[in-house]
Amino acid sequence: MAIKLRKIKKLGGSKFLLTSALFLIVILLGFLVAWAYQGSQFETGIPAAPLNPHAEQDKTEKHKKNSGCSYGNVPVTPYLNTYTVKEGETFQTIAQNEFGDISRYAELYNINRDKYPDLYGYDQPLLTGLKLYLPPKAWGINSGRLSAKAGEILEIVGSSFYLDVSSNLDYVNRSRYPYDNRTIFVDKKEFEKGDCVTIVVSDEGSYEYRIIRISPQ
Repeated sequence: MAIKLRKIKKLGGSKFLLTSALFLIVILLGFLVAWAYQGSQFETGIPAAPLNPHAEQDKTEKHKKNSGCSYGNVPVTPYLNTYTVKEGETFQTIAQNEFGDISRYAELYNINRDKYPDLYGYDQPLLTGLKLYLPPKAWGINSGRLSAKAGEILEIVGSSFYLDVSSNLDYVNRSRYPYDNRTIFVDKKEFEKGDCVTIVVSDEGSYEYRIIRISPQ
């Protein structure tokens, strides 16, 4: 009896191994057939259909740039005025004499500190003949931390423009730039979605920016 049970166990184990082997072979054959089918599609030039038939279209439309727009950071200096320092002048005296507001000395310093990183002290006499940048008087008070950007208007919500200013042609950077009654609209009183524009913005701190000037490209 013990011998018969051993034989039955051996036969059962053999059947299990055989069944497992056949199952693995079927799975392997399935992979091979699928691989061969996909390879045949590439060989015939017929692309495999995506799982979502709208995925490629949606991706293309989402990342599509306006070919008529320029994108990215642009120099801000063409929008500034130049000023030649007179003997004995300081940022404070220039702020008072040119803008009638001595408190704007910090704004003038910020505008020029990239050009002249060695400038020190708002009330220290500046070198006679130094060429400074000054904001146009029409701009009004700002932080002096200025930059200019080119891009496309994606949306207008309330008193904010949402612009794509990314120079990466495969990436849409939807950034919010608020404007107010101090913002200067050049050549147009109103702008619309899809317009190609150039903006000058003031960094107000805490990742807040305000449009000082906006114009068509």
